[in-house]
Amino acid sequence: MPLTYFCQKCWREVPAGARGPCPHCGAPLEDNAGYTEKLIRALDSPEAATALRAAYLLGKLKAAAAVPALVAKLQESQDPYLAAAACAALGQIGTPEAAAAVCAARKHRFATVRRVAAEYCPRGEESDV
Repeated sequence: MPLTYFCQKCWREVPAGARGPCPHCGAPLEDNAGYTEKLIRALDSPEAATALRAAYLLGKLKAAAAVPALVAKLQESQDPYLAAAACAALGQIGTPEAAAAVCAARKHRFATVRRVAAEYCPRGEESDV
């Protein structure tokens, strides 16, 4: 089965081996961004498994640079599993901004997110944020 290639900006399919700008959005297909930046972009992948994997890896790496993007996914994602993965990643990263978002997620609309938030923000800590 051949690989499918995507633009890292617009996530539309591009031909294998394509060079130059993306034919859809004009972003450069050759990218010198670092690993963390590429994982942050992958949070917007239309392929659910890719976005989930990116959130997981950002948490394991304790990538503080990813906190704003993960907070956005936690608050805005319509996918409860991606929102929960973003919450877990934020819990692992542990910066003050990440911890505040996790504690606020104890009241999230998705039960899966509330369960993850409870793991990283025990009762009583939400008043500290």
